Amino acid sequence: MDYHSQNSWNAEYEALVDLEAQMRTKLRERDKSPHQNAKLNGSLDSLLQEFQQGVQRLGTSLSKRALIGVSEKEKAKRRSAVDEMTTKYNQLKLLIVNGASGATGGSSGTHPMAPGRVHRLSADDIRLQQKQMIDEQDRGLEALSQALRRQQNMGLAIQEEVVTHNEIIDGIHDATTKTDQKIRRRTQQVNEVRKKDSCWCTCGLWVTIILLAIAIIIVATVQYKKS
Repeated sequence: MDYHSQNSWNAEYEALVDLEAQMRTKLRERDKSPHQNAKLNGSLDSLLQEFQQGVQRLGTSLSKRALIGVSEKEKAKRRSAVDEMTTKYNQLKLLIVNGASGATGGSSGTHPMAPGRVHRLSADDIRLQQKQMIDEQDRGLEALSQALRRQQNMGLAIQEEVVTHNEIIDGIHDATTKTDQKIRRRTQQVNEVRKKDSCWCTCGLWVTIILLAIAIIIVATVQYKKS
């Protein structure tokens, strides 16, 4: 795997972690200082857009071309990180939008206890806010569900790969055992043939010696009679 590519991906992820921390800090500031809501909401919108772009860039790292040469462990890590950041984006967006809606509702010149204002908040704005919250939660849950499905599929794929590797290893072990048995049989046969050859050579040598001894005796006897 390309070392530069790995560092670039890690840097992009760390940048998103920093952005998340900045937005949560500004959200706490907004809760403590309602009079600065307009300024903080503008800053939060800008940071949220930057966060979304960062998540999209991380998402491109999951393309087949970008994952060439990347280990299965690293692929799983990247998919999990993208799913995590997508969920955090939805959560932050929900917090920012709801806070902005509340700030807008409270900044009107109409007195909050005026009958018309009370009716509009209870019947329209609050219902709209609740619908937005439910929609955002549904999108977050759907993103989480998809992430879990992808992780489950990854787990099943890894399990199948492990099973395949185990079958290959078992096949190699069986083939090695059979080869070892054949080698032992061939070695035993060679040893038996060697023993037989050794026995025949010994017998032939003794026969030759005996025949030579007989021939020497005969020659000696013939010469003795002549003399």
